Amino acid sequence: MSLENIAKNLKRKLAILGLAGALTLGAVGTAQAQDVGKIFFEANYWEDIYGDNSVHYPEGYHGIKHDFKDNEEIIFIGHDPGWSRGDDIEYVLYGPKGDVMLKEDINLEYDGEWYHAGESIDEDLMYDMMNSSKGGYGNYKVVWYENGHYDGQSEFSVFSSK
Repeated sequence: MSLENIAKNLKRKLAILGLAGALTLGAVGTAQAQDVGKIFFEANYWEDIYGDNSVHYPEGYHGIKHDFKDNEEIIFIGHDPGWSRGDDIEYVLYGPKGDVMLKEDINLEYDGEWYHAGESIDEDLMYDMMNSSKGGYGNYKVVWYENGHYDGQSEFSVFSSK
């Protein structure tokens, strides 16, 4: 694991535990040629299936769903073809009790980017969600903002694998 990934993991863990305010944990993918429109969802992980450093939806995403077991990987995906270079994109993860568990601001480098929060190289996001006093089993919501304005949301549930 690279030093950058170690730092990202530490920032995320501290934020989820309520010990830090800002974090940077996501990865941005290049949009594919054929756009699918505005979309926000969760999956187990993303794979660059054609080796072209591009996002191919849905085939590049594994485990797209709304119900996750506590032992699975999870990433949050956001895409809006209206996003432009320089836009401030923010997502906020709300836990089962309605508390803010995670919040991240990013500044887009390219028009129409896909944003992956909790990329598959970081397998601890679910663990941290389950072990935070604000987390645990139940229903979660990820709300996305563009330049301070609501852009969309997705919801998912986490339940026991036992």
